[in-house]
Amino acid sequence: MTSEEREGEVETPGGEIAATDSQDNTRGSGAVGVSFRAWERGVDSLWLFTDYRNTFKPAAIDFGPEAEGGILEPEDAEMIEAGVKGRNASGRLSWEVSGFLMHFHNVVVATQVGGLPALENVGEENFDGIEGEVSWSILQDLRLQASYSFHDATFGDYLADFDGTLMQLDGNRVEMSANHMASAGVLHLPEKGFNASVIGQYVGSRYLNKRNTALADDYINWSAGVGFRFSHFEVRVDGTNLSDTRDPVAESELGEAQYYLLPARAVRGVVHLEDLRADHGRGPELARRARACDRREI
Repeated sequence: MTSEEREGEVETPGGEIAATDSQDNTRGSGAVGVSFRAWERGVDSLWLFTDYRNTFKPAAIDFGPEAEGGILEPEDAEMIEAGVKGRNASGRLSWEVSGFLMHFHNVVVATQVGGLPALENVGEENFDGIEGEVSWSILQDLRLQASYSFHDATFGDYLADFDGTLMQLDGNRVEMSANHMASAGVLHLPEKGFNASVIGQYVGSRYLNKRNTALADDYINWSAGVGFRFSHFEVRVDGTNLSDTRDPVAESELGEAQYYLLPARAVRGVVHLEDLRADHGRGPELARRARACDRREI
């Protein structure tokens, strides 16, 4: 159950006027799931799983100075997921494949009203897809990881206003949503000593607008890191977006045809310190166990 009251201002031809609104919503929500171990041999196993979720929440609040007094409809969603996961090769190989159907109603997104940023309910959005991931420990401290996902994100019943012209977007792909995404990496992560990682990420083509008239190309970006781990601290250097790919990744709320770009190439040095707090009342053994409770980045 939710109860909400709001005071704000509404733009009119004569200027701003005070406005109030209230809304009460009562409904159930929750999730249920089941998993079944279909096979087991030593540390290897095969599991089947599925779950169903149904939930809702009050619409997001616009805290900006131009916020209005009206309350949007609450967002609600339902989802069903099913999949299989396993562990093989004496536990060195783990994998998972799953599929999902997810439907949103009264989704809140950024828009413009009179040239000013605002929020609105868009109607319906549907997200269906499959996802898979695998991790293989080649050696004790050397691991290969990969993942792939196919997401079909489309609008449901949604009537949009483009410069005074209404357009039904039912069936259009949700903007900035790629159908295909994948990643792969090599990680060397021992408890102590030299460690390193290299990870590549692929993002497929996606439309930049709701009308699906501007298609952005796919892109690949790389990240990597190296470090040395001592008994009580770690020194490392990490680089992100080493290919310096600057593709659009999110739509800006500041105006039409404006986008946030993938952050530029960055390299940073990091020192991780473990907290060596001693418990004077419990002796040196518990003091040793208490270390590594916190990790601080400087």
